[in-house]
Amino acid sequence: MVVRSSTNPKRHIAILAALLALSCLVQVVVIRRATTTALDAVRFVGIAQRIDRVGLLHAVRTQREQPLFPAWISTVHGAYSRWTGESPTTWADSVRLAAAIPLVLAIVPLYFSILRLAGPRAAIAGSFFFCLLPEVSRLGADGISDSTHLFFFCVAFWAMVQYFGKDREPEADGRRGSAWWLTLAGVATALAALARVEVLVLAAALGASLAVFQLRAAHRASWKTWGLANGSYVLGLAVVFGPYLAAVDALSPRAAVARVLGRADVKESTESVHLAVEGGPDWRLESGEPASFDEKERNLSIRRRGYSAAIGRFGRKLARAFGYWIGALALFGAWRLSRRGADRVDRFVQVFFLLFSLVAVWFSAVEGYLDPRHVLPLVVAGMGSAGYGAWELGKHLHGFLVKTRDPATTPPHPLVAATTFVLVAGFACLPQTLAHLHDSRLGHHAAAEWLAAREEPSGAVLDTHGWTGLYSGRKTYAYTDAAAALRDPQLAYVVLQRDELTHDGPRSRTLRWLIESAGERVAEFPDPAAREPDQQPVMVYRWNPDRFRRHVAVSLREMQPRQIQLCQTQPCEKELRLAERDGYFACGSGTSATPAGEDRYARTRQSVRR
Repeated sequence: MVVRSSTNPKRHIAILAALLALSCLVQVVVIRRATTTALDAVRFVGIAQRIDRVGLLHAVRTQREQPLFPAWISTVHGAYSRWTGESPTTWADSVRLAAAIPLVLAIVPLYFSILRLAGPRAAIAGSFFFCLLPEVSRLGADGISDSTHLFFFCVAFWAMVQYFGKDREPEADGRRGSAWWLTLAGVATALAALARVEVLVLAAALGASLAVFQLRAAHRASWKTWGLANGSYVLGLAVVFGPYLAAVDALSPRAAVARVLGRADVKESTESVHLAVEGGPDWRLESGEPASFDEKERNLSIRRRGYSAAIGRFGRKLARAFGYWIGALALFGAWRLSRRGADRVDRFVQVFFLLFSLVAVWFSAVEGYLDPRHVLPLVVAGMGSAGYGAWELGKHLHGFLVKTRDPATTPPHPLVAATTFVLVAGFACLPQTLAHLHDSRLGHHAAAEWLAAREEPSGAVLDTHGWTGLYSGRKTYAYTDAAAALRDPQLAYVVLQRDELTHDGPRSRTLRWLIESAGERVAEFPDPAAREPDQQPVMVYRWNPDRFRRHVAVSLREMQPRQIQLCQTQPCEKELRLAERDGYFACGSGTSATPAGEDRYARTRQSVRR
């Protein structure tokens, strides 16, 4: 079946203007109702701040994270801060703005993709649904790279649909789409991969489709056309990946793949090396175990691995990503579209849907984790079916009303009935779309506002989650950088969730040790009298660096006899090194440890006192 699309550019411009306005309005409302960003936004802002300090090239070389979104945040922050001036929330506003802009613009390539796949009415309905889907609309408020990835994914998907969909036009006479569409697709694919890697499945689907079509006589192209298509796509990839991989010195195949996947074994930055040199002693708890500065407690995990759990998880997350009701419309629309017969572009979309589903199930089985935002590319591919299904169901509803109406009444026009159904289906998403995001993290936002209002002391903050750094305007250390933070004489506060002190693991024991050593609780958020059951209590502790140094000195002095005794009974390489470091040498396996000279022991005692 040939899908005829309107060629009136004014009509498309008017429709897109309305859709862009709706998307902007949704983003403004959702962002204003969100308590905080997602936790990943803290990491992206940290990289963007590093880009501002040391420059883009050096920052990219010393980070394994895909660089596009942090670089975009840095650009947006520069423009936003010049426009509004610096404030405690400038970075939080910048990361959300950086996430919202590409999300709004993604409507344009999505609309034209659906226009080619399912027609003009389905393009309007599917794009309308996309603006209102809860899991899509929250990406701007979360401040994460998925929105940037989704925009370039939509561009790449649109370009591929344009290439494969050329033979739908009656005047095409079997001609293939211009190979330049695949060059655009290659550029967009590479840019999307510099934000997230899910787009690589789209690249695999393109390669698989081109190969399979050559094996079928009905879709076979000349070998010249086939080679030109593949070469054009590779050219687009090379335009982006070539300079990037050369800049980060990842020219070998293994290094290039690791860089693109965000798993490069990068060299430690100069800044981190300097902090390590200035590190001082290896802190140990009273029990003798080393302090743990892990991002999370290692022995706490609720992940379920295996394919049986992964399949069920994939189905639940996909249904949630589609907004349940819109997903049902997509299934109905796919069934209705299948009745018209499938051509090359339909087969390409089906290949992508199958490949992406298999990869998502595999990832979920291996990692024990899957989030609705991970399957949003499938939502993009399914919006055409959802829009088509809504119009078809609206027409069936009109037919039912005509058959059951009172003969004395005038039935509604079919277009009015179908439009009403589309509007009701879309607005049914609003209660979930406009719900308060991250309300359980209100304590973090309140703690940041409290810190921003404190003029004294004006020092840095160690935050186990990092949200206060986005809203307080203070220099904020992540907990993984706690060793550097504890050596900072300007460290003034420690912020953590109360439940982080209650676990029985090395990270929780370290936090309790730190608070007992030099912390004094000065605030708790939200107010216990007004706190909701699902809101996490956040504690703010005043930090005393001098008290911590004295505590560490006493701990080291008390720990030395235990190290010597352990070396006497169970000598091992690690304890021998500790004994020698603290001014002793071992007389041999199983023998006692003896002072390595009175002068050396005196110097050790002096360093401990300092």
